[in-house]
Amino acid sequence: MDTQVVRLPFLRLRRIAALVVLGTALVFASGPQGGANAQNKAKFVAGQILVASEKMTDPRFTKTVVFVIRHDQRGAFGLIVNRPLGDAPIDAILKAYAARPTGTDIQVQGYNGGPVEPQQVNVLHTPDYRGTGTQRIGIDAALTDPKVALPAIAIGKGPRLAIVTFGYTGWGGGQLEAEITDGAWQVIPPDTKLLFEVPNEAKWETAYSRRGVDL
Repeated sequence: MDTQVVRLPFLRLRRIAALVVLGTALVFASGPQGGANAQNKAKFVAGQILVASEKMTDPRFTKTVVFVIRHDQRGAFGLIVNRPLGDAPIDAILKAYAARPTGTDIQVQGYNGGPVEPQQVNVLHTPDYRGTGTQRIGIDAALTDPKVALPAIAIGKGPRLAIVTFGYTGWGGGQLEAEITDGAWQVIPPDTKLLFEVPNEAKWETAYSRRGVDL
């Protein structure tokens, strides 16, 4: 699946943002707040994949697959990679950031990255591309500022595959550790193909079938 090619019916950027905002409050993933005990039972999982288990009752995260960008004592930050919203024009996204438009009509598929700050755009992509400020996340993915990555995509010089997310998923200190310990999330090894190439409708089932694999 090449996320740079238009495949779904057109959705304007404002509608995409509205879909993300709908039913969303600025709260984090369901589960009890964690503390030192939870941190002792669950290690940090930055660069790995979270798969919502059957114990996940929050509808915002039911059957989601989340790539964890950052995880430390202060909390965690990740992006849902299997909830597409529709196609968004690159130039509309750039204009929302007061960035120079490319003058093209290229569109990218937008994803609901999570319920926090739905106006925030992140570009998660295959590690073959590197631009100004690109952050490598392990060996399987990278993150680049949309003002840098989107113009490169528009002219065919961007990453091989990319996921453009609106919003993100966040946890406070110890919260994700507690949710993993309680079984709300399964942790599986990172996989470029799973993140970017497995069809969205099959990502959760594919990822869930890999639970129990040694990290």
